Amino acid sequence: MNKSQIMAELQNMLKGKKVSEIFNEYASPAFEVYIDQANYSSLDELTIEEMQAIIQLPWTIWNAAVSKHIGKNKIDFLGSITLLTKDAPEEAKDFIKFMCKRKETKFKKYNFFLGEFKLTRNPLTNQFILTMEARL
Repeated sequence: MNKSQIMAELQNMLKGKKVSEIFNEYASPAFEVYIDQANYSSLDELTIEEMQAIIQLPWTIWNAAVSKHIGKNKIDFLGSITLLTKDAPEEAKDFIKFMCKRKETKFKKYNFFLGEFKLTRNPLTNQFILTMEARL
């Protein structure tokens, strides 16, 4: 597949949406759980460092789920996540299972890896700006 075919396939998957919009929708439960646990009222109260830390888990699970469907991949990254978190609290393990199932069901059609992301803040609105790339 050449580069223009890859881009066409990606554009067909995205259907006019940005990768960051799709990821934000996917990761929204992680944001909600963190805000609730930290007793914050909104995302605006988080630091960039907190937001980056929150993004890491859904980002990792997304990419592990995508790698599961690549025939030449010999590593079970979702299994590795499960193994690495075997001693974690049950709530954490349940949340990881939830995010895996969320990717495999509601976001299954987005079969691309998430590349590097950049997180900044709009100085006027204080809102986070997430830029993220997709990789096939």
